[in-house]
Amino acid sequence: IVAGLFNNNVNGKLCNNIASFDGTSWNYLGSSDLTQGADGLINTLQVVGNRLYIAGDFQNFAGSYTGNIAYYTASNGGWGGVGSPFIGEITALAYIDNQLVALGKDSFNKSEVRTFKSGWSKSINFDSFSTAQVTTIAGTPNYLLLGGDFMKDGNASSLLKYEGQH
Repeated sequence: IVAGLFNNNVNGKLCNNIASFDGTSWNYLGSSDLTQGADGLINTLQVVGNRLYIAGDFQNFAGSYTGNIAYYTASNGGWGGVGSPFIGEITALAYIDNQLVALGKDSFNKSEVRTFKSGWSKSINFDSFSTAQVTTIAGTPNYLLLGGDFMKDGNASSLLKYEGQH
């Protein structure tokens, strides 16, 4: 699967910014006659179980409003959304401890990290840090890794391990 910012016709259907390759030919994702793909940039993909989550800087996916995150389930060929946790774009997704995690931009264009289980959480709190600029995230089965610039009690770091508290 490739994603980004492109528009192509595949098998007579317009696939905006996402397509899959089966080893022989390119295909759009989905089984309906709706326009496939996003109306803007796709920054990140994350597989969770039988779902492919897509996030970036878009508002509509496969012709339906989803905000800047959507998912595709191959078993039913359908797209869906889980609500959008940020005003701005989502730059990264991860998965930890049965939760989807998103790194995105708030209304002040500042990075925030939020988790999704049955709904989106509040932003992970970095109040005890004098500097906390998250630029990337990665999930493991038990914890989240946050990359960026962090300063706490005079100690600097470019990597934090998050297990529900700092």
